[in-house]
Amino acid sequence: MNKDLVDTAFSIIREEIGAVVEKLNERGGQAFREGKYDEVEELRKIAEDLMTFCAEVERLRAEWVSHFDVVVRTGFAVRRPAEGAVRVAPGSEEVLVGEGDRKFLEEARRQIPARYELARELLFEVRRLFDGDLEAHPGRRFVEAPVNFWAVQIQPRKKRLRVFIHGGPENYNTDVFRLKRFMNSYTEFFLESEDQVAEAIRLIKEAAARKKVESRSRGAVSGRGTGKHS
Repeated sequence: MNKDLVDTAFSIIREEIGAVVEKLNERGGQAFREGKYDEVEELRKIAEDLMTFCAEVERLRAEWVSHFDVVVRTGFAVRRPAEGAVRVAPGSEEVLVGEGDRKFLEEARRQIPARYELARELLFEVRRLFDGDLEAHPGRRFVEAPVNFWAVQIQPRKKRLRVFIHGGPENYNTDVFRLKRFMNSYTEFFLESEDQVAEAIRLIKEAAARKKVESRSRGAVSGRGTGKHS
């Protein structure tokens, strides 16, 4: 299910309760004008009880969003491995979603609700290819761990995702994104629509491959430098 029907149901309940409270207030006003003060008091108590109930509905909705929505709303089957991560299975394919991944999705849900599906699709496509988990950093930035070959930042004001990949812009070719250098050894681009996800994943895959090659090269150099000589 691509839409959050549970959240929609909570919204409908709140709206219906609000409509009932409004009608009670109208009846109370009429009763007051007619001098039926006992009825006014009874209607007031009912309205207060309904508002208390509405507050409880809102609490349950918030709990749904923060604890269950991320892994349930897509219709995926869920099971929990020993480390506390969550595996979500679209069809027969399983994707491991760690605690940091879930924090990223929850933050995207709060900060850029219109782009939540974009954030979810990007992350799940990455996890289909690579094991790992995102680590939260200041500024709504989430960095891949244990190997940092990509990162993502949530930008609420511009309602988009800022993606970072290992390697300079000269190492990549794309007709979809405008690539810019970030610091010395990273490239950044902006993800704004779901039809850009496939190209973003292609670039992230290239970044992972580049990081792997560079790590092997450094290991080889280190090995030569520390070898013993007779």
